[in-house]
Amino acid sequence: MQRPPSGHFIDPEPFRAYCREAAFAPGAVLRTKGLLSIDMYLLTDGEVEVSVERNGQPGAIATAQRGAPIGEIGFLTGVPATATVTAKTESRALYIDDPTWREIERSEPALAVELYRTLAEVAEGRQSYNLRFLAAGEAPQPDITSKVVLCRTPEQLLEAQRIRYEVYCEELGRTSPFADPEKRVIADDLDETGHVLLALENEAPIATLRMNMARHGPLGLLTELYGMAQSPHHPEDTAIVTKFIVRKDHRVGQSSFRLMTTALEMAQRYGIRQCFMDCVPELQPFFTSLGFTQSGPPFLHRENGRSYPLVLDIERHAKKVGRLAALVLR
Repeated sequence: MQRPPSGHFIDPEPFRAYCREAAFAPGAVLRTKGLLSIDMYLLTDGEVEVSVERNGQPGAIATAQRGAPIGEIGFLTGVPATATVTAKTESRALYIDDPTWREIERSEPALAVELYRTLAEVAEGRQSYNLRFLAAGEAPQPDITSKVVLCRTPEQLLEAQRIRYEVYCEELGRTSPFADPEKRVIADDLDETGHVLLALENEAPIATLRMNMARHGPLGLLTELYGMAQSPHHPEDTAIVTKFIVRKDHRVGQSSFRLMTTALEMAQRYGIRQCFMDCVPELQPFFTSLGFTQSGPPFLHRENGRSYPLVLDIERHAKKVGRLAALVLR
């Protein structure tokens, strides 16, 4: 099979066997600056416009055509999108997400290695271009002190797993079958297919949350415990949220709402209709006020004790959660 050449062009043809192709009408947005994404695209046809804000105003800085990757920086590093990408003409692109990456790595490791190397060259060139563009105008405002990233490296995931252990085992004195006292982490199989968010304040990890979409892999006993089979949207359009943990000295701040709104925004963009989770009895009134309803009988959680399974109708209640979060985050 033909390998993608070096340089900034990536031949899409070797990847067609592993990727579905998506179509975009003129004006369709492929990527929005500032939002996290769990996927990327590889253009196969048409032309897109890449723009980045300067002085608070959007400005076109480049166009991209067949063979150009879209959203690769955010997808590979877990940071929010650095630019907005809009279809300029009728366009098509191959869709690449984590399951696709895993299949390519398993089936054709040489193809995956060459793609990683080529994407590094593309990312370096684009970041240099963005810096020159911004330098031509006023200096960009410094980043806010708190942000949410998607864990894309072993080091980031380890930080999230350490927060779990610190709160569950050391602060609350609970036991977990998934705890490793020597490494001071809690890790389980859902980390392999989950999207783990990490909240940072001044670059220090302070909170974490994990979202698993049912379409991306098995959820074990939680499918039954949460009553997910009764949902008309399961499994294609359902997800679960677990390991929602905030360090003690930040629980009164904005971290919880920033994580919640980021997860909710991601769920909406990826077509999730219902989100399931569980909570301890004392937190049930809070989640009920946000629109969650009980989705099954209470059960004994191996880490949290007595827990209530809950479900949120995202389409119905997303605006309510967003309005409440806006009051807290402003």
